[in-house]
Amino acid sequence: MIKTLIVIFLFFQSELNAEEYVGSIILSDSTIYTFELNLIINKENITGYSITNYGTSSETKSRIEGTFDKTKNEYIIIEKYIIYTKSKESIKKFCHLRIDLSEKGSFKSKRLEGEFIGYFDNKDKCAEGKIILIKKEKLKKIENKINKRIQKRINDKSEDNNKKLTLEKDDKFYIETSKKYISIRVWDPNQEDNDMITIKFNDDLILENYSTKNKPKKRRVKLSKGRNSLVISAINEGTNPPNTSTVEIKVDRQLYQIETNLEMKNDIIIFIDRK
Repeated sequence: MIKTLIVIFLFFQSELNAEEYVGSIILSDSTIYTFELNLIINKENITGYSITNYGTSSETKSRIEGTFDKTKNEYIIIEKYIIYTKSKESIKKFCHLRIDLSEKGSFKSKRLEGEFIGYFDNKDKCAEGKIILIKKEKLKKIENKINKRIQKRINDKSEDNNKKLTLEKDDKFYIETSKKYISIRVWDPNQEDNDMITIKFNDDLILENYSTKNKPKKRRVKLSKGRNSLVISAINEGTNPPNTSTVEIKVDRQLYQIETNLEMKNDIIIFIDRK
């Protein structure tokens, strides 16, 4: 029982110490396949597995064995047999690689580069080319950096599409658009305190003596050609002055969040010019 536990422990310990590399094999005709290596190095001996075309219908995992020359940082790796494959091709048509690799770059940017020759089971040559691999953890860091940059651009773009401003007594704000319609949402951004407003669009009252709530009230209005006006008037200051209602106007893909800071009977005007 103890011997069995020791064997199991040593097996999992070796798996934890495995070095994982990902990259590509490039055939002499420039065809490219994804390629992964999982290497367990014990002194000069190498065991582990390779995976070709991961995540595809031809994904194939093979047992590997080989040697590592620490003085030259060179690897000789041979695919011995197939562990599994998703391909429907006959096993006889599979090409087993003999790979010669050497370490390149500094410790932080360490990669493996080299050449390979492939052989069928009958020892006939079936392929040759180059191979380039980097550590899997390094690739994940690169992917994370790229994803962070992409997310930052998305966030920056989102921020660009959302303009927030506060308007006070007699302030005016101007918007331009070529669209016929705009959407308006009105709400109390703070604790509801009975802030009451009236909103007039051109000559039409779209909200009259309306007590703003945390839940937005929605309106959609049609713009006339030329200048349109949206007048927001404070009917009171609620129980917690001043009147701090929020009016959000959606024009095209742009959102304008306008917070009022008004005393009773003060108003602001938003001009919307339709081209």
